[in-house]
Amino acid sequence: LLMMTGVDIVDGTLTEFYEFRHLTFQEYLTAKAFVEGWYPDRTDNQTLLLLLQPHFTEEKWREVIPLAAVLAGRKADPLITTLAQAAKPKRPRTFWTLSNCLADEVQATPETVRVAIQALVARANLLVSAPITRLLARCKYGPLLRAEVGRAFFAQPGRELGTLLGEIVVSQIQHESAESSEAIVVELDKLLMSANPLERCEGALAIW
Repeated sequence: LLMMTGVDIVDGTLTEFYEFRHLTFQEYLTAKAFVEGWYPDRTDNQTLLLLLQPHFTEEKWREVIPLAAVLAGRKADPLITTLAQAAKPKRPRTFWTLSNCLADEVQATPETVRVAIQALVARANLLVSAPITRLLARCKYGPLLRAEVGRAFFAQPGRELGTLLGEIVVSQIQHESAESSEAIVVELDKLLMSANPLERCEGALAIW
C-alpha cells in the first residue's frame, strides 16, 4: 500500500519519497491532516469549515469531508450547519455529502442534527430508493429521520414522502429483527394494529 515513488534532493541529501497509492488511505490522511492542522501555511484562524467549504461541490472530496467531520468530533457542528444550508436543489453533491456525514454518525448538537435531517427530508425525492437511505435509517439518527419524514408526510401527504417513510420503516424493522421473516411480520402487525395513527400509517406504507 505504501510505495516509493521517486527520489529528490532535500537540503543537499538524496531523499526517497513514498506515497499511499490506495485512494482510501489518501482520503483518510487528507481528512486527518485538515482536522489536526498538518498542512503547509497553517494559521490559527483557519477553521475546519473555512478549509473544507471551497470543496463542497468537488467529487474527489465526497469522502474526505465526511471523514473530516467524524474525526473533528464536536468541532464539526459549524460544518454540518453550513452543509445543511448549502444542500439546495442545484447542489446535489452537497446533499450527498451531508447525507454521508449523518450516516457516519457525525457528532453535532441535537438542533444541528435536526436541521440537517430536515434539509434531507426537504429533498425526499433524492433519498427514495437510494443506497444511503438504508444506512441513514439504521444509524443513531434513524429515529429522528423517521420522525421528521412522518411529520412531513402527515403535513403534506405525497407519493415520494410516503415511499421514503415506508423504506425507512422496513429498513429499521429488518435491522432490529435481524432479518427474521417471522419477527418482521410481528413488528409490522404491531404497527398496523397500533392506536397511534402515524404508526398505522407507517405499517401500511411499509407493506405498500
